[in-house]
Amino acid sequence: MSMSEPLLNQIVNQHLPIGATDVTIEKPVKHPAIYASDLTGDGMQEIAALYQLCGELKLLVLRFVQGKWIKMIQARRKYCG
Repeated sequence: MSMSEPLLNQIVNQHLPIGATDVTIEKPVKHPAIYASDLTGDGMQEIAALYQLCGELKLLVLRFVQGKWIKMIQARRKYCG
């Protein structure tokens, strides 16, 4: 399954909490910190995304199960800046 950047953004935004903002990677080309890759080795792509909420950097990993995207991992890390 190949996914375009707009589709990835749409899927991730449906799973972000209210008030969350996307993290943007500035170089080499400005783009959201959202990636689709087979993280589990099962041949299916998962989606990993970074976002900010309440002064924390958070990671969201989504997995496609039985026709819908579900949260597989949601982790946080405090950061400065």
